[in-house]
Amino acid sequence: MSIVIGITTFYVMYKQYIVEVENDKLKLLGKILDYSNEQHQLLMENEKEIRKIKHDMLNNLSIASALSIEGKNKEMQEFLLKLIGDIEVIKSITYCNQQYINALLNLKIANNPDILFEYEIGFFELTQEMEFDSCTIISNLLDNSLEEIRRSFTNRKEIKLTMKEMDSNLFITVENDMYKSKSLLTEKDNSVDHGMGLSIVQKLVNKYQGIIDINQSDKFKVSLFLKK
Repeated sequence: MSIVIGITTFYVMYKQYIVEVENDKLKLLGKILDYSNEQHQLLMENEKEIRKIKHDMLNNLSIASALSIEGKNKEMQEFLLKLIGDIEVIKSITYCNQQYINALLNLKIANNPDILFEYEIGFFELTQEMEFDSCTIISNLLDNSLEEIRRSFTNRKEIKLTMKEMDSNLFITVENDMYKSKSLLTEKDNSVDHGMGLSIVQKLVNKYQGIIDINQSDKFKVSLFLKK
């Protein structure tokens, strides 16, 4: 009888575990979809602004040419400076050629104006699935860095992000000042409710047969590569 009760208890606990895992997956999917929707919205706004500037550019060049022909050099210089300013605005929100990664970085940087983001990002081609997974990796690493900085006592609130392609591999590095050493597994009680956790990064690295390295000296630095 005790064996039957034990098996029944184990089965109930196992089914409960499966339900909790599936619920966690649904919560995680919801977070990812929220990111995707925000990225898409920002991307559309950026593209709308770019189309507007392109549409006006020919007219603007015609105006500059007319001012030059009329000898109104001062007015022409002021007009050209304004155009350059508009172009700089567009440059400041273009970090790479991948639309969702670019939109994600815009969101993170815009939502954290007190943090200095340093970035070195190359141009690379990714499949849609790999770009989506890369967004998840970057978002998670940046969230961990932001949390670490908020908890530290340092006045240097800096995050450095590096992304580049070498030998058909995508390299990603995120570096920030360290509050304290941590393990690969998230320290949070619930990695779904409080962030995706470094364990999610590890799973995606494994998916692309990559390698992840965590350096915890004077800074917290996560380096990884994904096979394309």
